[in-house]
Amino acid sequence: MSDPDSFRVEPAEKPDDFQAMLIGAALVYFISIIPVLGLTVCCCIPQTLGALLAVYWYTNKYKITISPGKGIVLGILTALLGGIAAYITGFILLKLGFNPMGDMMQGVLEQVIQMAEENTSPEEAEKLREQIERALSGEKTAIQIVIDLVFTVIVNAIGGVIGGSIGAAVFKKAPPAAPAV
Repeated sequence: MSDPDSFRVEPAEKPDDFQAMLIGAALVYFISIIPVLGLTVCCCIPQTLGALLAVYWYTNKYKITISPGKGIVLGILTALLGGIAAYITGFILLKLGFNPMGDMMQGVLEQVIQMAEENTSPEEAEKLREQIERALSGEKTAIQIVIDLVFTVIVNAIGGVIGGSIGAAVFKKAPPAAPAV
């Protein structure tokens, strides 16, 4: 008698989602660290696009259709990888004194301070000025860092869910149905 395992056919290449995650995470990372485009992080746009790219790459490379659950997991991991890398890079750059967002926002914040000086008491306006200067200096307490990191994880997870689920629904690579006889 023959062994039932002898009839099992192994795929030529076992699907590996790590390469797809790295490619999608790179997109999340680069969109997130570019100052003007980085503003889209709160809208989950970089994370959604990165997750979509990862699902597309994965399904296209292996010519497979994935379940919505697999798409969501792939999307979340992709977005977290890229988003946390961007957060760490931004934190390091801030500590080195490079704060392009702060420089870009300086003019807008000066207008906010001027409006506060005109519409509130001098003490309130001075408090606002101190808070803005502290925020622009990049000095953060440990609690602020933890809060920022938690916010980063939540936003990236949401974007990953959105992109992964849409990608799994759109990028289907199932073989065509057999023609009717």
